[in-house]
Amino acid sequence: MRTKPLLLVTLAATCIAFAAAADVTYVEEITSSGLVKKSKFKTVNKVYIKGRQQKVRSSIKADKKTAKALEKQGQSLDASTILQIDRKRLYDINHVANTYAQKRLPGLQPAARKPSFPPMPMAKPDIAFKVKALDETKKINGIECQLVAAEMRARYYQGSSKKVRRVNRYLYKAWMATDFPGSDEIDAFNADLSRNSSYVSGNAGGLEQLRDAVDNYDELIAKMNEELKGFPMQSQIKVFVKKGNDKEKQVFQITRKVNSISTSTIPKSEFRVGRGLKKVSPN
Repeated sequence: MRTKPLLLVTLAATCIAFAAAADVTYVEEITSSGLVKKSKFKTVNKVYIKGRQQKVRSSIKADKKTAKALEKQGQSLDASTILQIDRKRLYDINHVANTYAQKRLPGLQPAARKPSFPPMPMAKPDIAFKVKALDETKKINGIECQLVAAEMRARYYQGSSKKVRRVNRYLYKAWMATDFPGSDEIDAFNADLSRNSSYVSGNAGGLEQLRDAVDNYDELIAKMNEELKGFPMQSQIKVFVKKGNDKEKQVFQITRKVNSISTSTIPKSEFRVGRGLKKVSPN
């Protein structure tokens, strides 16, 4: 008989926690240079978070040549992604073509099975990572932020020798915020997603654009998440490559800034597929 009051108290506390959670909306501007044929383009993302749901509306501004190259890669210049963790659904919306594709939100990656035969040895790079929190602080959107700098190097060797074949170097600087209205909800959504899916949300400070552009994306994200705590209000990453005895060259960079952030209530309709869109098969 004693378990009922305890259960009621637990349920009440859970309901209060959900009721107290705020909706979060922020607008970020990402400038990328060098990712597409050495061109420069700008992406404006409007990110909505409501409990276990997230929507990212992305608009790309680019010159005609870059826009054509992006579209050739299958990138819409006006698109939305809706994540529903509670329903395990993912919607990709192309506002240019007025179409949408419904997918199942991918689950966690299963542990790799041990092969019947030992695989051929693969030469993996040596990864070195260092991070430093600087004394500089400033307010962005009225929120106190601290400057953090990080560097990661990935050294590739020739065969089993110690002769360096190539070095990828990543320089990252960010103004990080750790305690502001909406930060708990952003952290809770990211933690919820990581517990239930291998999908990478649009909360990586612009680094998700590197997924198909660099060799060390997974290691980079893992190190960033492990060492850099907080939400980047402004950030910049520069990527350099050095091959053999050649001079190091910067191949591209991504600059990001959050223009606004609010905790106003978001209508539920924002997380639904609008009328008039044609359903297509997912890629």
